[in-house]
Amino acid sequence: MIQPRSSRVSLKRSAGIDALRVASIASVIFAHVYTGPLTHQWIYAWHVPLFFILTGYFWTPGRAWVSDIRIRARSLVVPYAGWFVVVSAVFLAITALSGRATLNSLLPALMGGSHAQGPFGTFWFVSVLFFTVVLYRAIERVPNSLQIVVAIGGLGLAYFDGEFLAGMPFGIGLAVPCLAFVLAGRLLQVIEPRLTNPLVIGILLVFSAGVAIASIPQQFVDLKVGLFGTPGVGVAIAVAAGTGMILIARRFPLGTHVSKLAIRLGVVGIAVVLAHPVVIWAFRTHDVMPKWTLLAAVVLPWTVAMLLTLTPLSALLVGTKKDASRRARKSAASEHFREQYTTSPGKSSGNASH
Repeated sequence: MIQPRSSRVSLKRSAGIDALRVASIASVIFAHVYTGPLTHQWIYAWHVPLFFILTGYFWTPGRAWVSDIRIRARSLVVPYAGWFVVVSAVFLAITALSGRATLNSLLPALMGGSHAQGPFGTFWFVSVLFFTVVLYRAIERVPNSLQIVVAIGGLGLAYFDGEFLAGMPFGIGLAVPCLAFVLAGRLLQVIEPRLTNPLVIGILLVFSAGVAIASIPQQFVDLKVGLFGTPGVGVAIAVAAGTGMILIARRFPLGTHVSKLAIRLGVVGIAVVLAHPVVIWAFRTHDVMPKWTLLAAVVLPWTVAMLLTLTPLSALLVGTKKDASRRARKSAASEHFREQYTTSPGKSSGNASH
């Protein structure tokens, strides 16, 4: 098993990582509005794998399996169910205007995975992330070599018939190949304190990934439908880009106000992920120009999500307790002060809990 690093530093929230998460969610929304060859080449190659890598990077080793399932259910399954009800109501209301509303039209969305399209287009990600976490927690105590075998075996299945894995209920079959990204993040967590210049390494990794995307002809990556790119190459690019971005984000200087904003937006990220497709779908139904669709798909879900954190509905639709973003900002501010005055220049700033 991968051993926890010996020099665990801080477990406070990182505004830099929240900023990275916000930028990644924004890139997801952009790619959903402007879907095409360029977005598949340059954005799909890393944006969803990054979230699985972050899961491994912030992994808490040794947690009881049942306890972890309970925690992940609150942060993933509950918002999934809550937003499914909300999006279903919006979907039926809009389709009713054209006389096409039937409960049968919700059956693909109920199946989840690659079957969930349109306003339910991102629900697959939340369910697959949940099942991937459950899988890793179940095998985290077995030898590293066996964990790698499971992940490689899953990738092999995805290359052979990824469409079948993605088409399983809630996309549960994708949990096995997606384990590879979680393991990459966990490895980064372990080796990061030993890196002498993580910022430079991060820049080089991102640069290398960009060069590879631009120069190596390859198959597209689209995890939702079971596409992991050219065997070996697609995963390597995603891991290089994701780990590099994390190393950079941990050390990218942010002002106090920007940090607070990044944390507020990052805390409600799950709600934005689940809610923005219904905005895009509704605007496309009325033939709204893409630029206005993009603006609405970014602003409306994030505004609604931040308002929800002030209400009792926060636990149901955001996966956090009321006013969680305020507590997170105070935690990050405290951590920023501690790092600034107690950590030597050039030292790694350590872990963060998200």
